[in-house]
Amino acid sequence: ICTVFPNALNLRPTVFPRDNVFTDMVKVLYKTDTPTNVLPSIHVFNSIGVSIAISHSNDLKKHRWIQISAYILAVLIILSTMFLKQHSVTDVIAAVTMACIIYPFVYVTADKKAPKL
Repeated sequence: ICTVFPNALNLRPTVFPRDNVFTDMVKVLYKTDTPTNVLPSIHVFNSIGVSIAISHSNDLKKHRWIQISAYILAVLIILSTMFLKQHSVTDVIAAVTMACIIYPFVYVTADKKAPKL
């Protein structure tokens, strides 16, 4: 999508009111992760994809705490991208929409994948 429609955001502050270790961490993040090609958010899309994959794993269904942890981590990643001003709500909605569109292509039943005899 970003190859066809390059995009960017201008949400980030240029001046920080405080100077501490956390502000320094955010400054480093801003330098390494530029606010370009943000729609849809790949952070959000990948978080949703991993959560779905973990929920579909037969081996991981035995470990309920891993599934719950994956969901919690996905929500925290999604929220952190917005709080750190890497993505807007629009980017998140676009990523969720893209995940909903791609989901049926990845997780169709085995009967639908197998050729009919």
